[in-house]
Amino acid sequence: MGYNRTDNNERLEKLKTYDYVSERNYELIAEFIRYLQADNNVGEKRVYKYITGFKTLFRKFIDVNLDEAEKDDFRRIIARIQSSDEYADWTKHDFKVYIKKYYRTKHEHEFDRSDRVKKILDANFMKRNGEPENEKETEALTPSEVTDMMEEANLVRDELMVLFLFETGARISEILGNEKEEPLKIGDLTMKERYLEVDFTTLKNDKGDREQALNRCMELLQRWL
Repeated sequence: MGYNRTDNNERLEKLKTYDYVSERNYELIAEFIRYLQADNNVGEKRVYKYITGFKTLFRKFIDVNLDEAEKDDFRRIIARIQSSDEYADWTKHDFKVYIKKYYRTKHEHEFDRSDRVKKILDANFMKRNGEPENEKETEALTPSEVTDMMEEANLVRDELMVLFLFETGARISEILGNEKEEPLKIGDLTMKERYLEVDFTTLKNDKGDREQALNRCMELLQRWL
């Protein structure tokens, strides 16, 4: 199977054959997937991740119908996810993203959301590291989403740019330059034996020059050069 719509619809259809997916939850997830597939900004590879992600969540953690679940239900569910030794921290974070994406998609307009849904989405345990989110912030890309973006790149340069921005946490303007700072140059990069060292000026909170060691970018940079 691939990541096209036909294959994803087959995966979705198969969900209802599992005894750990209630009939109601299947109906809710099927509707959620239809919403995503109607959105031109959501590719089928992303849809695949939501289908397989919820399959795991239903199999391992979610034991209530999504349209009946309360904040305390998810407090218990997230506690089980966090205490699991089976999944890496980023995967646990992805699980939270899937749940929040479901509720934000099914209840798109914030002012129309019920108190039940608002309490779930606003709960601290649904946020990364349990810290309150800045309401103006968007969700950060996960490593798996970065990998997807890299796989879509046609050039090594573009693949490197995606990984470089992710690993440094730099803004585009900090790499490409602006009216105050020059763009990053090859001379700002130093190849060490086991890592790549980069010097650039960060615009975040006026912290100035920043030196950072990178591991994942090194091989791609060598290929590009």
